[in-house]
Amino acid sequence: MPNVNKVTNETADMNMLEEAIAVRRYRLIAYLDRNIDKGWTDKNITPLLQSLPAELQMDNAVNWRTICRWRQQYLESNGSLSSLIPSKGTGFKTARTTDDEALLLPMLNRMLKLNPVKVSVHYREYAEEVDAYNSLVLEASRVISKLTYKSFKTRYVKLKELNNA
Repeated sequence: MPNVNKVTNETADMNMLEEAIAVRRYRLIAYLDRNIDKGWTDKNITPLLQSLPAELQMDNAVNWRTICRWRQQYLESNGSLSSLIPSKGTGFKTARTTDDEALLLPMLNRMLKLNPVKVSVHYREYAEEVDAYNSLVLEASRVISKLTYKSFKTRYVKLKELNNA
């Protein structure tokens, strides 16, 4: 494994935080590589992780499979430190949809008055209303994104709990 202390062109492309994370991961992999006796399995890695030197201690516990994945990425990239940079993720939508309140709240209020409630039927009605609204909108910035069925049901349950309390 290469010497981490020398500055290379690939670390110049990384920002300081990414570089620190990549170097930390590299040092952990290098330590385990030097001290591991047999294969990269749970039985061999976990005892080494429990007896890490102070400079290699991680703030949060890292699973042995994660370390094996880091090592695999490192080896597949022919020893490139940039392979140890944390990935940006897959871009899951984490922001809650709030632009549909005008269509959602009346639907949820109707559902609260009914007994028993068929959430799937009301979700279909909500989805049709959102689609109808979006077909009338001329600007792309004003298009409303639909809630998923699970989010719709969760918001109904929370609203029901608030009304019962």
